[in-house]
Amino acid sequence: WGAMESVGARRVVADETRSRMSFYTSPPSVEVSLDEFEDYCTARLRVLRAIATAKARDLKPALYKDVPQRFPALNSCIEENLPLRSGKMDSDYHKDEVSHWLVRMAYCQTDDLRRWFLDQECTLLAIRLQTGVGDKHAFFKENCQQFHPISREDYVRLASELDAVLKITHPGIKEGQGEEKAKYYKVPFERVPELVGTRRVFVQGGHAYVHDQDVVTLVVSLFRARLSEGLMAAFRAWPALEQREAGRLYPLLRELPRLYEGPDFLKGGAHSPVSLAQLNAFGKQSFPPCMYNLYTQLQEDHHLKHDGRIQLGLFLKGIGLSLEDSLTFWRDEFTKIMPSDRFEKSYAYNIRHNYGKEGKRTDYTPFACTKIIMSSVGAGQHHGCPFRHFDEARLRSILRTMRCPEDLVGDIVTSVQGHNYQVACSKCFAALHPGSTELVVMHPNQFFDASRTYIQEHTPASTSG
Repeated sequence: WGAMESVGARRVVADETRSRMSFYTSPPSVEVSLDEFEDYCTARLRVLRAIATAKARDLKPALYKDVPQRFPALNSCIEENLPLRSGKMDSDYHKDEVSHWLVRMAYCQTDDLRRWFLDQECTLLAIRLQTGVGDKHAFFKENCQQFHPISREDYVRLASELDAVLKITHPGIKEGQGEEKAKYYKVPFERVPELVGTRRVFVQGGHAYVHDQDVVTLVVSLFRARLSEGLMAAFRAWPALEQREAGRLYPLLRELPRLYEGPDFLKGGAHSPVSLAQLNAFGKQSFPPCMYNLYTQLQEDHHLKHDGRIQLGLFLKGIGLSLEDSLTFWRDEFTKIMPSDRFEKSYAYNIRHNYGKEGKRTDYTPFACTKIIMSSVGAGQHHGCPFRHFDEARLRSILRTMRCPEDLVGDIVTSVQGHNYQVACSKCFAALHPGSTELVVMHPNQFFDASRTYIQEHTPASTSG
């Protein structure tokens, strides 16, 4: 894993004759400062998470070419964080290359992380190809040597056959769009078996003539296969990295997927403070599934294991429950199955510790979705993310208990099956709050605040609570 060894002090220098885009085939051997590490990784994660957010808001492959117009927030995020400008190719190329390899290493750790990183990186490449970032022909020449743009003369010679296929496969490209119609690549037919098998290309002399709109899909598929292999290679190298970089790079990479940049809810949310008297009603109305599950399990068992107490306790702190009310809340539940002095001796300290009143007096923040999703959940434990850690039957059960409309549960489960856990939670919010402003859930306390705002807006002032 040469990229992690930081040998030499050179930067990744881009040849101005090259494409600005990359297949990231060879890790750069560079020296990266801690400031650059943080800046580069944060920038790339902003872009990848913005892509995931846009996909939750109906960004589909057919719309990639329209990202600047249809998804301006995503387009701005890419331009601000990972631009590939022709006038600043050296610095932009360096940042793009290094940030990809660093985040690749951080996201090799689990199946879910690898899958998420792979999906967002493939979408980023497709958007760049479709929106004209750099010279597409130069990119294909460097990375897909068997993809050759056909000449105008070849197009004229084969125009009738190519147009006949185009009318079937891409009816949206009309007769008058001559230049767009003429964008074809000559590819060995064995490289495009799916297109040949479904008769979506014209084949002659052992070559398939692939239209520009299809060739992007092929290139992204090739990139996906190579990146998937690269992620597995990084995963196999992970133990060696842990040994070699235990006191330096390894801790940073290990924690990178948990990076959260939104509000920390350290001083409470938009509807703070919350009193103990309000808690039961708010739990039923506005807790996200992860906290609703912990809250109801606590009411049933009058006990939660350590990780569950931390996850729920910090969430309650984040919605504005005071330390005094928090102690009363936990004491009232736990003393239903144990003496009061045992609670004071074994559990009260940790509650005060969460609020920064014990130990190092650190004022702890509530957990964001990424941290909760990545948590390990054992037998008898109830923390974690229901969309990530529940089986389908149990997930459907809690959604029904929360009064999620039955006709919308299937769509939520479909997102879970695609490992899109935060998308599923966002759909859950929309189902429980019909007509609400679209929300992409990144934090349980964000879910709660948005729910309370919705309820206040939809409840007469005389009866709102």
